[in-house]
Formats: sequence, C-alpha cells, structure tokens
Amino acid sequence: MASVTSQYNAFDADMKKLKQNLRELGYMERPIGWVTFSWVYNLTISLVPAVLFFYTDNWLIRAILAFISGIGAVGIATCSHNASHGNIYKSAFVNRFLDIFGFSFIVGISSRFWDNLHNKLHHPNTGVVSVDPDTIFLPWLALHEKQLEEAGPLARVYYTKVQWLAFPILIGLYVHYLQVLGWKFIIKRIKTFKELDEKTRKLHYYEIFALVLHYVFWIGLFALYFPLLDVLILYFARNFIAGMFCFFALAPTHYSREALYFDKDILKMNYFARQMFSTINYRVGFFGSLLANGVEYHLDHHLFPQVSPALLKKLGGDIEKISRKHGMPYRSKKWLEIIFDAYRVILKAKVVDNSLVRKFVVKPN
Repeated sequence: MASVTSQYNAFDADMKKLKQNLRELGYMERPIGWVTFSWVYNLTISLVPAVLFFYTDNWLIRAILAFISGIGAVGIATCSHNASHGNIYKSAFVNRFLDIFGFSFIVGISSRFWDNLHNKLHHPNTGVVSVDPDTIFLPWLALHEKQLEEAGPLARVYYTKVQWLAFPILIGLYVHYLQVLGWKFIIKRIKTFKELDEKTRKLHYYEIFALVLHYVFWIGLFALYFPLLDVLILYFARNFIAGMFCFFALAPTHYSREALYFDKDILKMNYFARQMFSTINYRVGFFGSLLANGVEYHLDHHLFPQVSPALLKKLGGDIEKISRKHGMPYRSKKWLEIIFDAYRVILKAKVVDNSLVRKFVVKPN
C-alpha cells in the first residue's frame, strides 16, 4: 500500500505543477467562439420549437417539437453549469448573468441552489456517500449498498425489485424535482437574509426575479395567446425530456460502476487522486457536444473547473500523460456505453469500498 500511496503523492505533485502553470500554458484563456455558438444554438432550439408547438394540431409533430425544446433546455443547463464556474467569459458579470439567465429564467432552477449543490458540495466531495449530493436520491432511488442496508424491508423490496422500472419516470421528473428543491433552498435563505452579505442577497434578489419571469414567460405569456392546457402540456413535457437528458449528459460520469463511491475516510486522500477514481469522461459527436458543452470531459473539468470547456479536450491530453506516468486511471468511454453502465447501477447498487481504488492503479510508466 505504501508504494500506491507514493504514486498518489507523486501524481498530486505533478498535478499541482500543472495547476500552477495553467495560465502560462494558455489554459486560462477564454475562447468565446464555440461557447457563444452553443448558447445561441441551444436558445434557438429551446425557444423556437416551443412557439411552433402551438401552431400545429398534429400531436406527433407537437411531441417532436417538445422533445427538441427539452434538448435545448439541457444544452442551456450545461452552458449555465459552465457559467456558474465562471469559466466561459472573462467578465465575471457576464458569467453570473448567464448563470442566472440560463438556470433560473430558461430552466426554472434556482442558480444559487445549484451553486450550493454542485459547486460547494459535489465538487469537493465527489463520490463520498452521505456527503456528495449526487449519491443521495432517497427515498426515490438507492444507489449504493449502504442505503440498502439502512432501508426498511418494504423499501428494500422497492429498491431491489421495482426502482429500475420507476427510474425512467423519476429521471423525467428530475428538473421538476430540482425546481422544488431550489424554491425550498430560497425560502430557507430568505429566513436568514439578514445574516447574508450584501452580494449574496443581491444574487438572490436577481435569481428570484428571474424565476418569477420564468413562470411569467413559459406559462403566463403563452397562456395569453394559446389554450392554458396546451401551455401546461408543453411545459411539463419539455421539462420531462430535459430531466431524462440531464441524466444522459451528467449522471453517467459518476454513476458508472467504475466511478467509485467512498466513505468519508477517502477525504484523507488528496483531491486530484480522488477525482481520478470517481469520475469518467465520455465521447460524443458534434451534436452531442452541443448538448454536453464540455461536461463530456468531466474528469478534466473536476480537476480544473476554472478552465474553459473549449479547452478541456486539449487539457485532457496533458492530464492523461501525467496519469499514465504515475499509473493513475484516466478513463473515457463511448456515450451510449457509459449510459448503459450507469443504468446498471439502478439494477444493482454500488459497493462502497475505499480499497477498490487499488484495483485501478497500475505500475507507473
């Protein structure tokens, strides 16, 4: 085990050197061509099909339009995810504006809730059960063996025999679920507004305004011109599709059985090494990249979230070289393969065992 620990430490040292040299190597640049195109593309396919939905009575065409609009919403969510990390434009104001605009106005999810859930809790604790929120979807899903052990008899029957059937419906409701959790987060924060600093209070005011506009636009404005029932059908259908594709875009990078789950003791391991065991990249084509917006290079993003999504592929080459040098796993799978791999976790919960990291460490080159 000592030799393995020395590999972790040597790897960590080289990764720290890379981090120190990010600016010198050009990785702190902000190429805006691709990211701007992706914003425009995803806004277009989110909004235009939503309007066209009301100009046809053919429900097959309506279903296709709602589907496309939902795909666009996911693209906006992944673009906003990047903006929340402040890594797409040089202007902090523009990044924050797009973060709130995308999450709160277009998708209807509290951007401050997402920042807390994802940036503050998930990134530092990736794969750590009971700490990383991405490992906790109780009571709806049990993702690892410890949740099964703690479940009652009836719940255990549901998790082992039924949840795989309920899963497609549950992931379709994921966006609605995040919307509800976001409002709960905001209400809780409002109760302690006086304790927050002025900047944080302002961000909450802005996002509450954007969230109200979300419902005014997607339901209120459309309902002025089109039947309310049709407006609600579009709204919920669009969110259902968005929920499903959020899973396809985000979950496989951590749900795959090879993306390990740990108990809290793993936090003693250095950050860079932990990420190598808990996160996997996936490969997509042109349109897949417009949906994922850099999320497909998820391992590279977790290691250096400050780097623009437009530069993650290049950065990944440097990270892979360092990984191979120290015998650390740098993994990438085909998109469809990793989606099915993630779904298998719904069929059989993950093992939580910190010692499994040794399975993925090989003799350094």
